[in-house]
Amino acid sequence: VARAESALSREIPYRPSPSNSLQKSVVLGSALLSESEFANHCDALLSKVRDVFPEFVFSHKLKMVEKKKSLSNNAGLQLSFTDRFYEMILLFKKKGSLDIVDGDVSVLTREPNFDGYFDFICECLNAFLTPVDFPKGNLVPVIWLEGENPLIDFFAHELNGRKLATGNSLFSGKCQQQLFSERLTLIQDNTAKFHAGNAFFDYEGVVNAEFQLPLIERGVLHSPYTDKRTALEFGLRQTGSAGGAYDAVPAMQGFTPRLKETHKDLNDLLQGQPAILVGIAGGGDFDSAGRFGSPVQSAFLYDDGVIKGRLPEFHLTDDYQSIFGSQFRGVCHAPFVQGGMGGVFVVDMKIC
Repeated sequence: VARAESALSREIPYRPSPSNSLQKSVVLGSALLSESEFANHCDALLSKVRDVFPEFVFSHKLKMVEKKKSLSNNAGLQLSFTDRFYEMILLFKKKGSLDIVDGDVSVLTREPNFDGYFDFICECLNAFLTPVDFPKGNLVPVIWLEGENPLIDFFAHELNGRKLATGNSLFSGKCQQQLFSERLTLIQDNTAKFHAGNAFFDYEGVVNAEFQLPLIERGVLHSPYTDKRTALEFGLRQTGSAGGAYDAVPAMQGFTPRLKETHKDLNDLLQGQPAILVGIAGGGDFDSAGRFGSPVQSAFLYDDGVIKGRLPEFHLTDDYQSIFGSQFRGVCHAPFVQGGMGGVFVVDMKIC
């Protein structure tokens, strides 16, 4: 407390008023397994995986997490959030491979499902051992995991409130315009329904109604994301997107985007058409004109509800108007493992 009070002497400018007069607590997830139970399940899982796939080396983390966040002040603000979940990410590398890793099999869930995770690992590794050809066509359905990926990162870059307000975004001056497919709705999401560990409040104590706020609705851009300071400075809507270090002035580092679901599952989205499931796509990005290009180091053929085989390395290319416009198919939140979290979205894209 003394150090915090002394830091006020630095007089770092911060005009917004603190959040006040709100008390709320949210607890998600059941009680976690005991440490010994979890360790025993992990040992058994890894033993089975090594027995079935002796040609692979495995690494990384299987962990159970209890994450707590709280924010309070002497103006009547008292917010607390607890989430309990299991995060399992198994990196695999085929013995003799020249790559550091060949892929990963990950699942995020609030209820442990070791059998389901084992089945998913087997499906992915059997597919990796089965080389296949690309689906035919100039435009091919591409399945992207909805977590961190370069396509979602595009919105984090271009919907920044300060960037948009100062004319440095591709979307500057285009609020309330139809810029994307009617199937695309982008939400500032703090429900933690699909992203474990995301508190319902941001670092300034802003709580949105029902813990979510649409920024793009049915293709129409309503507003960028902001923290209090940016909203006040440029007359923008406050969206509860502040983040940062616990002892620093809040900044726009708390954007938690989610695409609203349009279809019940992948079969409904693909309508029987084979698709490419992206595993690892590192090194790609959008340029200043909104053109996207990326190498894809790991990808699979997905067909008839099954991950069928491994595709050769390739490149994806397109522009944002097409990716999020006419070529955007939709979103589903049916995970690959029962009880898992997160979703996927599908875009028809050019491969080369």
